[in-house]
Amino acid sequence: GSWLNYANLYRPDKKFIVGYSKIHAKPRNRMKQFFKIYPDGKIAFIIRTPKNRIKANSLHQDKSPLHTRSAIDHWHESTEAMILIKEAFENRVCIIRHKDLIGNTEAVMRHFCQFLSIEYDPLLLNPSFNGLRVKALDYAGIGEDPNDNPAEQSDAAQLEGLEAIWHQTLDKYETAVSKSVQF
Repeated sequence: GSWLNYANLYRPDKKFIVGYSKIHAKPRNRMKQFFKIYPDGKIAFIIRTPKNRIKANSLHQDKSPLHTRSAIDHWHESTEAMILIKEAFENRVCIIRHKDLIGNTEAVMRHFCQFLSIEYDPLLLNPSFNGLRVKALDYAGIGEDPNDNPAEQSDAAQLEGLEAIWHQTLDKYETAVSKSVQF
């Protein structure tokens, strides 16, 4: 109801309410509470490589070393929580790679529909609100290959030590990807 023109607010056949939240500490307790309140609830996560998460953040925020370190720490914490939540609540949780969402949108959206037990609609292939197309954020030029050189992809990657941090986070990324849907 936070949208003034939310046309579907009182629609009787509504099956899901979708929201966005950053992952916070103690994910198992929060998810237990979530599933207690919403016994049919589902959780979907989109995983990005740490360097590309930082690049996306840096397009809109501060590029200082302190901000970059904070973004890396947040990525690591969020990814760890995502893994724990998937392990604890298996079939109620879906992890999708951002690379697949962008590069294989139809397969991803068909999977989401199956995951949510709803009918697929081609409208899902484009960003929309109340059935009307909206412009998506443009992250052109941000690759999603975990083997890309971070220094070539991000201004933030120029910071001293980011290459070492990238290698430290690669295992966590690969663990999350191993729990994601494979397309």
